Amino acid sequence: MDNDQINAAYSKPDLSAVRFGDFFWHSAIGMAIVSKSGQWLEVNHAIEKMLGYNREELFTKTFHDVTHSADLPLDMNLFDQCLQTQNDSYQTQKRYLHKDGRTIWAKLTVSAVRRANGQIDYFICQIVDISETKNLVAELVERNDLLKSFSHLVGHDLRSRASGIIMACEAVDIDDHSSFSQWVDMVKESGQSIIETLEQLMGLLNTSTIGHPDPTHLRPAIQLVIKQVSRQYPGCRVKVNLDLAEELVPYPLSYLHSLLTNLISNAFKYAKNDGDLMIRFHSFKDNDGAIHFLMEDNGIGFDMDEVGDDIFNLHQTFHEGYDSKGIGLFVTRRQLERYGAQIKAFSEVMKGSRFEIIFPV
Repeated sequence: MDNDQINAAYSKPDLSAVRFGDFFWHSAIGMAIVSKSGQWLEVNHAIEKMLGYNREELFTKTFHDVTHSADLPLDMNLFDQCLQTQNDSYQTQKRYLHKDGRTIWAKLTVSAVRRANGQIDYFICQIVDISETKNLVAELVERNDLLKSFSHLVGHDLRSRASGIIMACEAVDIDDHSSFSQWVDMVKESGQSIIETLEQLMGLLNTSTIGHPDPTHLRPAIQLVIKQVSRQYPGCRVKVNLDLAEELVPYPLSYLHSLLTNLISNAFKYAKNDGDLMIRFHSFKDNDGAIHFLMEDNGIGFDMDEVGDDIFNLHQTFHEGYDSKGIGLFVTRRQLERYGAQIKAFSEVMKGSRFEIIFPV
Protein backbone atom coordinates (compact mmCIF):
# COMPACT_ATOMS: atom_id res chain seq x y z
CA MET A 1 0.00 0.00 0.00
CA ASP A 2 1.57 3.34 -1.07
CA ASN A 3 1.07 6.76 0.56
CA ASP A 4 -1.87 7.78 -1.66
CA GLN A 5 -3.65 4.51 -0.87
CA ILE A 6 -3.08 5.01 2.84
CA ASN A 7 -4.54 8.50 2.76
CA ALA A 8 -7.47 7.32 0.67
CA ALA A 9 -8.15 4.45 3.05
CA TYR A 10 -8.54 6.91 5.92
CA SER A 11 -10.97 9.36 4.36
CA LYS A 12 -13.03 8.60 7.48
CA PRO A 13 -11.51 10.06 9.61
CA ASP A 14 -9.80 12.54 7.29
CA LEU A 15 -6.07 11.83 7.20
CA SER A 16 -5.31 14.03 4.22
CA ALA A 17 -3.14 16.33 6.32
CA VAL A 18 -0.81 13.50 7.31
CA ARG A 19 2.02 12.27 5.13
CA PHE A 20 3.07 8.89 6.42
CA GLY A 21 5.68 8.03 3.83
CA ASP A 22 8.65 5.85 4.51
CA PHE A 23 8.98 7.29 8.02
CA PHE A 24 5.82 5.50 9.15
CA TRP A 25 6.41 2.16 7.48
CA HIS A 26 10.14 1.79 7.98
CA SER A 27 10.61 3.48 11.32
CA ALA A 28 12.66 1.46 13.82
CA ILE A 29 10.18 2.42 16.54
CA GLY A 30 6.55 1.41 16.68
CA MET A 31 4.16 3.78 14.90
CA ALA A 32 0.37 3.51 15.02
CA ILE A 33 -2.84 5.38 14.34
CA VAL A 34 -5.53 4.90 16.97
CA SER A 35 -9.16 6.01 16.94
CA LYS A 36 -10.91 7.97 19.68
CA SER A 37 -12.31 4.68 20.98
CA GLY A 38 -8.84 3.16 21.22
CA GLN A 39 -9.13 1.00 18.11
CA TRP A 40 -5.97 0.29 16.13
CA LEU A 41 -6.49 1.86 12.68
CA GLU A 42 -3.00 1.36 11.27
CA VAL A 43 0.29 -0.03 12.55
CA ASN A 44 3.76 -0.33 11.12
CA HIS A 45 6.00 -3.39 11.00
CA ALA A 46 7.80 -2.45 14.25
CA ILE A 47 4.50 -2.69 16.15
CA GLU A 48 3.80 -6.11 14.66
CA LYS A 49 7.25 -7.32 15.66
CA MET A 50 7.03 -5.80 19.13
CA LEU A 51 3.63 -7.24 20.07
CA GLY A 52 3.65 -10.43 18.01
CA TYR A 53 0.34 -9.68 16.25
CA ASN A 54 -0.06 -9.01 12.52
CA ARG A 55 -2.00 -5.98 11.28
CA GLU A 56 -5.25 -7.84 10.74
CA GLU A 57 -5.19 -9.23 14.29
CA LEU A 58 -4.52 -5.81 15.80
CA PHE A 59 -7.32 -4.20 13.81
CA THR A 60 -9.78 -6.38 15.77
CA LYS A 61 -8.44 -5.04 19.09
CA THR A 62 -8.15 -1.82 21.05
CA PHE A 63 -5.02 -0.69 22.85
CA HIS A 64 -6.80 -1.70 26.08
CA ASP A 65 -6.65 -5.34 24.98
CA VAL A 66 -2.85 -5.38 24.81
CA THR A 67 -2.14 -3.17 27.84
CA HIS A 68 -1.11 -4.65 31.19
CA SER A 69 -4.06 -4.42 33.57
CA ALA A 70 -2.00 -2.60 36.21
CA ASP A 71 -1.09 0.17 33.75
CA LEU A 72 -4.46 0.54 32.04
CA PRO A 73 -6.09 3.01 34.52
CA LEU A 74 -3.30 5.59 34.15
CA ASP A 75 -3.18 5.13 30.37
CA MET A 76 -6.95 5.56 30.10
CA ASN A 77 -6.86 8.64 32.32
CA LEU A 78 -4.24 10.33 30.13
CA PHE A 79 -6.13 9.31 26.98
CA ASP A 80 -9.42 10.71 28.33
CA GLN A 81 -7.74 13.98 29.31
CA CYS A 82 -6.79 14.50 25.67
CA LEU A 83 -10.36 13.79 24.60
CA GLN A 84 -11.93 16.11 27.14
CA THR A 85 -9.45 19.00 27.17
CA GLN A 86 -7.20 20.87 24.78
CA ASN A 87 -4.20 18.70 25.64
CA ASP A 88 -2.71 17.54 22.37
CA SER A 89 -0.22 14.97 23.63
CA TYR A 90 1.03 12.91 26.53
CA GLN A 91 3.90 10.59 27.28
CA THR A 92 4.12 7.68 29.67
CA GLN A 93 5.80 4.37 30.31
CA LYS A 94 3.60 1.29 30.31
CA ARG A 95 3.58 -2.45 29.84
CA TYR A 96 2.14 -4.12 26.77
CA LEU A 97 1.17 -7.77 26.57
CA HIS A 98 2.87 -9.72 23.79
CA LYS A 99 0.85 -12.32 21.94
CA ASP A 100 2.84 -15.10 23.65
CA GLY A 101 2.09 -13.66 27.11
CA ARG A 102 5.35 -11.83 27.67
CA THR A 103 5.38 -8.34 29.15
CA ILE A 104 6.90 -5.58 27.02
CA TRP A 105 7.92 -2.32 28.67
CA ALA A 106 7.49 0.64 26.33
CA LYS A 107 7.74 4.42 26.24
CA LEU A 108 4.53 5.70 24.70
CA THR A 109 4.11 9.13 23.10
CA VAL A 110 0.58 10.00 21.96
CA SER A 111 -0.30 13.03 19.83
CA ALA A 112 -3.83 14.10 18.97
CA VAL A 113 -4.67 15.15 15.40
CA ARG A 114 -7.55 17.63 15.36
CA ARG A 115 -9.93 18.81 12.66
CA ALA A 116 -10.39 22.45 11.76
CA ASN A 117 -13.15 22.75 14.37
CA GLY A 118 -10.81 21.56 17.11
CA GLN A 119 -12.31 18.11 17.57
CA ILE A 120 -9.94 15.17 17.71
CA ASP A 121 -9.94 13.05 14.57
CA TYR A 122 -7.47 10.35 15.64
CA PHE A 123 -4.23 9.80 17.57
CA ILE A 124 -0.70 9.13 16.33
CA CYS A 125 1.25 6.88 18.69
CA GLN A 126 4.99 6.32 18.89
CA ILE A 127 5.96 3.24 20.91
CA VAL A 128 9.57 2.50 21.88
CA ASP A 129 10.50 -0.85 23.41
CA ILE A 130 12.43 -0.11 26.65
CA SER A 131 12.31 -3.62 28.10
CA GLU A 132 16.08 -3.99 27.99
CA THR A 133 16.56 -0.71 29.84
CA LYS A 134 13.98 -1.66 32.46
CA ASN A 135 15.64 -5.04 32.98
CA LEU A 136 19.02 -3.35 33.36
CA VAL A 137 17.63 -0.93 35.96
CA ALA A 138 16.02 -3.82 37.87
CA GLU A 139 19.34 -5.68 37.83
CA LEU A 140 21.19 -2.61 39.10
CA VAL A 141 18.67 -2.20 41.93
CA GLU A 142 19.08 -5.87 42.80
CA ARG A 143 22.86 -5.59 42.81
CA ASN A 144 22.65 -2.44 44.94
CA ASP A 145 20.55 -4.35 47.47
CA LEU A 146 23.13 -7.14 47.36
CA LEU A 147 25.90 -4.64 48.08
CA LYS A 148 23.95 -3.31 51.07
CA SER A 149 23.50 -6.84 52.36
CA PHE A 150 27.18 -7.47 51.68
CA SER A 151 28.24 -4.45 53.74
CA HIS A 152 26.08 -5.55 56.68
CA LEU A 153 27.47 -9.07 56.48
CA VAL A 154 31.08 -7.92 56.31
CA GLY A 155 30.58 -5.51 59.20
CA HIS A 156 28.92 -8.10 61.42
CA ASP A 157 30.45 -11.45 60.49
CA LEU A 158 34.04 -10.33 60.08
CA ARG A 159 33.74 -8.47 63.37
CA SER A 160 32.91 -11.81 64.96
CA ARG A 161 35.86 -13.54 63.28
CA ALA A 162 38.22 -10.70 64.21
CA SER A 163 37.02 -10.90 67.82
CA GLY A 164 38.07 -14.55 67.83
CA ILE A 165 41.56 -13.61 66.70
CA ILE A 166 41.84 -10.92 69.36
CA MET A 167 40.66 -13.29 72.09
CA ALA A 168 43.19 -15.90 70.95
CA CYS A 169 45.98 -13.35 71.07
CA GLU A 170 44.95 -12.14 74.53
CA ALA A 171 44.77 -15.67 75.87
CA VAL A 172 48.14 -16.86 74.62
CA ASP A 173 50.91 -17.28 77.16
CA ILE A 174 54.17 -16.65 75.32
CA ASP A 175 56.08 -18.39 78.13
CA ASP A 176 54.02 -21.56 77.71
CA HIS A 177 55.56 -22.99 74.55
CA SER A 178 53.35 -26.07 74.66
CA SER A 179 50.19 -24.01 74.14
CA PHE A 180 51.73 -21.33 71.94
CA SER A 181 51.52 -23.34 68.74
CA GLN A 182 47.90 -24.20 69.49
CA TRP A 183 46.93 -20.54 69.69
CA VAL A 184 48.90 -19.72 66.56
CA ASP A 185 46.97 -22.43 64.73
CA MET A 186 43.71 -20.92 65.94
CA VAL A 187 44.72 -17.49 64.65
CA LYS A 188 45.70 -18.97 61.29
CA GLU A 189 42.39 -20.82 61.07
CA SER A 190 40.42 -17.68 61.86
CA GLY A 191 42.38 -15.73 59.26
CA GLN A 192 41.78 -18.40 56.64
CA SER A 193 38.08 -18.38 57.51
CA ILE A 194 37.95 -14.62 56.86
CA ILE A 195 39.64 -15.07 53.47
CA GLU A 196 37.21 -17.85 52.50
CA THR A 197 34.23 -15.72 53.54
CA LEU A 198 35.44 -12.79 51.44
CA GLU A 199 36.03 -15.04 48.42
CA GLN A 200 32.53 -16.50 48.71
CA LEU A 201 31.00 -13.04 49.03
CA MET A 202 32.91 -11.72 46.03
CA GLY A 203 31.58 -14.69 44.08
CA LEU A 204 28.05 -13.63 45.00
CA LEU A 205 28.71 -10.06 43.92
CA ASN A 206 29.95 -11.30 40.54
CA THR A 207 26.66 -13.12 40.00
CA SER A 208 24.32 -10.99 37.90
CA THR A 209 21.08 -12.48 39.25
CA ILE A 210 19.94 -14.23 42.39
CA GLY A 211 18.59 -17.34 40.66
CA HIS A 212 18.72 -20.72 42.39
CA PRO A 213 21.96 -21.25 44.35
CA ASP A 214 23.74 -24.56 44.45
CA PRO A 215 22.71 -26.70 47.45
CA THR A 216 24.89 -26.33 50.53
CA HIS A 217 25.64 -29.09 53.04
CA LEU A 218 24.29 -28.31 56.50
CA ARG A 219 26.26 -30.72 58.66
CA PRO A 220 29.85 -29.59 57.91
CA ALA A 221 28.78 -25.94 58.00
CA ILE A 222 27.21 -26.40 61.46
CA GLN A 223 30.23 -28.29 62.78
CA LEU A 224 32.64 -25.64 61.53
CA VAL A 225 30.72 -22.72 63.04
CA ILE A 226 30.25 -24.54 66.36
CA LYS A 227 34.02 -25.06 66.48
CA GLN A 228 34.75 -21.43 65.65
CA VAL A 229 32.25 -19.89 68.06
CA SER A 230 32.99 -22.24 70.96
CA ARG A 231 36.60 -21.02 70.97
CA GLN A 232 35.29 -17.54 71.81
CA TYR A 233 33.53 -18.98 74.88
CA PRO A 234 36.09 -21.39 76.38
CA GLY A 235 34.22 -21.58 79.69
CA CYS A 236 30.93 -22.70 78.12
CA ARG A 237 30.19 -26.42 77.91
CA VAL A 238 28.06 -27.20 74.88
CA LYS A 239 26.25 -30.32 73.72
CA VAL A 240 25.10 -30.42 70.09
CA ASN A 241 22.40 -32.67 68.65
CA LEU A 242 22.24 -32.97 64.85
CA ASP A 243 18.95 -34.43 63.63
CA LEU A 244 19.11 -33.66 59.94
CA ALA A 245 16.66 -35.50 57.74
CA GLU A 246 17.61 -33.03 54.98
CA GLU A 247 21.36 -32.49 54.63
CA LEU A 248 21.20 -29.95 51.79
CA VAL A 249 19.62 -26.50 51.68
CA PRO A 250 19.27 -24.18 48.63
CA TYR A 251 21.33 -21.36 50.06
CA PRO A 252 24.82 -19.92 49.31
CA LEU A 253 27.58 -21.22 51.57
CA SER A 254 28.70 -17.76 52.71
CA TYR A 255 25.15 -16.80 53.65
CA LEU A 256 24.62 -20.11 55.45
CA HIS A 257 27.81 -19.49 57.46
CA SER A 258 26.54 -16.00 58.27
CA LEU A 259 23.16 -17.37 59.39
CA LEU A 260 24.73 -20.08 61.55
CA THR A 261 27.28 -17.67 63.02
CA ASN A 262 24.53 -15.28 64.08
CA LEU A 263 22.27 -17.93 65.60
CA ILE A 264 24.98 -20.00 67.25
CA SER A 265 26.81 -16.93 68.60
CA ASN A 266 23.56 -15.78 70.18
CA ALA A 267 23.04 -19.21 71.74
CA PHE A 268 26.48 -19.03 73.39
CA LYS A 269 26.12 -15.36 74.33
CA TYR A 270 22.73 -15.84 75.99
CA ALA A 271 23.43 -19.22 77.59
CA LYS A 272 22.49 -19.75 81.24
CA ASN A 273 25.27 -19.48 83.75
CA ASP A 274 24.53 -22.88 85.26
CA GLY A 275 24.51 -26.19 83.39
CA ASP A 276 25.44 -27.13 79.84
CA LEU A 277 24.35 -25.26 76.75
CA MET A 278 22.17 -27.56 74.65
CA ILE A 279 21.77 -26.81 70.93
CA ARG A 280 19.64 -28.98 68.67
CA PHE A 281 19.52 -28.75 64.89
CA HIS A 282 16.68 -30.35 62.97
CA SER A 283 15.72 -30.37 59.30
CA PHE A 284 12.92 -31.93 57.26
CA LYS A 285 10.98 -31.52 54.03
CA ASP A 286 7.25 -30.79 54.21
CA ASN A 287 4.52 -32.12 51.92
CA ASP A 288 4.95 -29.18 49.55
CA GLY A 289 8.66 -29.83 49.14
CA ALA A 290 9.86 -26.86 51.21
CA ILE A 291 12.83 -27.53 53.49
CA HIS A 292 12.54 -26.54 57.15
CA PHE A 293 15.70 -25.98 59.19
CA LEU A 294 15.36 -25.44 62.93
CA MET A 295 17.81 -24.54 65.67
CA GLU A 296 16.80 -24.48 69.33
CA ASP A 297 18.71 -23.87 72.54
CA ASN A 298 18.09 -23.88 76.29
CA GLY A 299 19.37 -20.37 76.95
CA ILE A 300 17.81 -17.45 78.81
CA GLY A 301 15.38 -16.75 75.96
CA PHE A 302 13.25 -13.64 75.65
CA ASP A 303 9.64 -12.56 76.02
CA MET A 304 7.95 -12.97 72.62
CA ASP A 305 4.92 -10.94 73.73
CA GLU A 306 7.22 -8.01 74.38
CA VAL A 307 9.65 -8.55 71.52
CA GLY A 308 7.43 -9.74 68.65
CA ASP A 309 8.79 -9.18 65.15
CA ASP A 310 11.06 -6.41 66.44
CA ILE A 311 13.63 -9.10 67.03
CA PHE A 312 14.49 -8.95 63.32
CA ASN A 313 14.66 -5.15 63.11
CA LEU A 314 17.90 -3.20 62.93
CA HIS A 315 19.60 -2.14 66.18
CA GLN A 316 17.07 -3.95 68.39
CA THR A 317 18.53 -5.39 71.60
CA PHE A 318 16.57 -7.05 74.38
CA HIS A 319 19.10 -8.01 77.07
CA GLU A 320 21.10 -5.47 79.07
CA GLY A 321 24.73 -6.12 79.92
CA TYR A 322 25.58 -8.03 76.73
CA ASP A 323 27.78 -6.97 73.83
CA SER A 324 25.08 -6.79 71.18
CA LYS A 325 24.67 -4.37 68.26
CA GLY A 326 21.23 -5.57 67.12
CA ILE A 327 22.48 -6.28 63.59
CA GLY A 328 22.85 -10.06 63.26
CA LEU A 329 19.21 -11.15 63.03
CA PHE A 330 18.38 -8.17 60.82
CA VAL A 331 21.10 -9.22 58.35
CA THR A 332 19.99 -12.85 58.57
CA ARG A 333 16.39 -12.09 57.64
CA ARG A 334 17.42 -9.74 54.81
CA GLN A 335 19.65 -12.41 53.31
CA LEU A 336 17.00 -15.11 53.57
CA GLU A 337 14.32 -12.93 52.00
CA ARG A 338 16.54 -12.31 48.97
CA TYR A 339 16.23 -16.03 48.22
CA GLY A 340 12.53 -16.28 49.00
CA ALA A 341 13.13 -17.93 52.38
CA GLN A 342 11.66 -16.85 55.70
CA ILE A 343 12.67 -17.06 59.35
CA LYS A 344 10.48 -17.35 62.43
CA ALA A 345 11.38 -16.97 66.10
CA PHE A 346 9.90 -18.66 69.16
CA SER A 347 11.09 -18.20 72.73
CA GLU A 348 10.24 -18.35 76.42
CA VAL A 349 12.11 -16.59 79.20
CA MET A 350 14.63 -18.94 80.89
CA LYS A 351 13.48 -21.85 78.72
CA GLY A 352 15.30 -21.13 75.49
CA SER A 353 14.77 -20.02 71.91
CA ARG A 354 13.91 -21.69 68.61
CA PHE A 355 14.44 -20.34 65.12
CA GLU A 356 12.85 -21.93 62.08
CA ILE A 357 14.01 -21.19 58.55
CA ILE A 358 11.82 -22.27 55.62
CA PHE A 359 13.47 -22.59 52.21
CA PRO A 360 10.92 -22.57 49.34
CA VAL A 361 10.65 -25.27 46.70
